[in-house]
Amino acid sequence: MFDLGGVLAVAWEMGGISFLIHLLLTSAVHGPLEFLFVLLCVSEPLRITWTSRGDTVEEVREKLRNDVWLLLICLIGLFISAIVEVFFSL
Repeated sequence: MFDLGGVLAVAWEMGGISFLIHLLLTSAVHGPLEFLFVLLCVSEPLRITWTSRGDTVEEVREKLRNDVWLLLICLIGLFISAIVEVFFSL
């Protein structure tokens, strides 16, 4: 997901510029949504645990427990992005 340059390079090698442009046009809506939700879902709990070095284990657990809503929002967002990709081909 985060190696976008690698995916674009493989697309360029497999099908040339026309395939690359087709790939970019068909992922113009769902691609940024997926990237946003995955990045948000991964980075926020990592930030909390990274800044909690002096906290006890129970304090870190409580901070991560508070992120359940963030996880649910990200999962719903990824589900909506998949619906957009499959049914609307955007």
